[in-house]
Amino acid sequence: MLSLFRDISGNVTMFAAMFLMGRKTPRKSLFLLRLVVLFILFSLIRNLYFHEIVQEVSSEWFHEAQMIGFVGLLAMTGAVAWLLFETDGWTSLLFASIAYCTQHVANRLYGIFNRLWFQTAPEWGKMVLAAGCMLICLMMLWLALRRAKLDHIVVDNQVVLLLSLVLIGSAVVLDLIIQHDMRLLPDSARYGFWIYSLLAAVLVVALQLNVVHSRRTEQELDTVREILRSDQQQYAYEKNMIELVNTKVHDLKHQVASLSETARRQMEEEMKPVLDAYEDVYHTGNAALDVVLTRESFLCREKEIAFTCMANGADLSFMTESDVYSFFGNILENAMEACEKISEQEKKVISLNVEKSGFFVTVHEENYFAEPLKFSGDMPETTKGDTAYHGYGLKSVKLLAEQYGGDIHIETEEDRFILDVLFPI
Repeated sequence: MLSLFRDISGNVTMFAAMFLMGRKTPRKSLFLLRLVVLFILFSLIRNLYFHEIVQEVSSEWFHEAQMIGFVGLLAMTGAVAWLLFETDGWTSLLFASIAYCTQHVANRLYGIFNRLWFQTAPEWGKMVLAAGCMLICLMMLWLALRRAKLDHIVVDNQVVLLLSLVLIGSAVVLDLIIQHDMRLLPDSARYGFWIYSLLAAVLVVALQLNVVHSRRTEQELDTVREILRSDQQQYAYEKNMIELVNTKVHDLKHQVASLSETARRQMEEEMKPVLDAYEDVYHTGNAALDVVLTRESFLCREKEIAFTCMANGADLSFMTESDVYSFFGNILENAMEACEKISEQEKKVISLNVEKSGFFVTVHEENYFAEPLKFSGDMPETTKGDTAYHGYGLKSVKLLAEQYGGDIHIETEEDRFILDVLFPI
């Protein structure tokens, strides 16, 4: 009964680990039916091989049979992952290796605890131990995946994956040889080999998750850089548009001045809304800052958001025009999105200050927000559901700040969002 329970718990561990790995991966049709059928087939094939075929193999071929079993089990687990999730072969192999390692760690933990404290325990106590080891390993995997924040898993470093499989394979084979051929070893030596294979499995999981996590970070940086490149194009367009508006308004003022007194007053009255809007055109001494402040000021007026700014654009001469545009554009767009969700009109306020002090330039922005903010490290997470396409505004701000040697600090005080950036000059 205990042997059957351990086999089932091992299979459950592998399938649960695969499910955790693929929790954010698209599933294939009839997922639950596939899951049940594949679990039954997987359990039957594994039981048939290791409890029937391997036991009939002669001693001289026992190690080879175990090695074939390891490779076959890994391949079978990968096939299960491929049949359950919308993944390619390499990603399925990643799912399989992590699932196998999780099961192996649970099995080794059971062996160590059983030999130390549960040798005389009743059968039901050992079953509880096996279930506990399984739950501990699955919980640790869940915490590791949650920390890694793997939204979409893609394997693009096949060499690391294969090397990690060689590492866990060698550890498992050595483990099997120790169990079969060296039963007369003292317990201390047995524990040493068990701990080695356990740590090897943990190292493989950590290595693979780190590689995938690093790729995710690279993808985020690529996305931010693409946003910055798009901002450069947008800046060039908006700069030309504002220059055109300035020219037209300048010409219009000359035309109005040439009219008679009555006609001029009538024309000024009719053009008052346009002239009021033109008052929002900024002249800070930095062309890029003028463009972004003018654009955001127009939008704030349209959305009934109070916007105040004190800035000397000349203080930002150490930044390129496109970086100034992206940096302040993302800050103000983030603030405007937050203000749009506020119901109280008096809290629809954005304040921005750019000030030079000694050898530093400080940027200080404040706005109110309505929805609770969650932080991931030192950066707030996006409040939008689609994390694949949102949440990069402040990341690009941070990237640009660090590019110029600056420090960024974000905090909240009740319902106020506060951003401070300190640039050395």
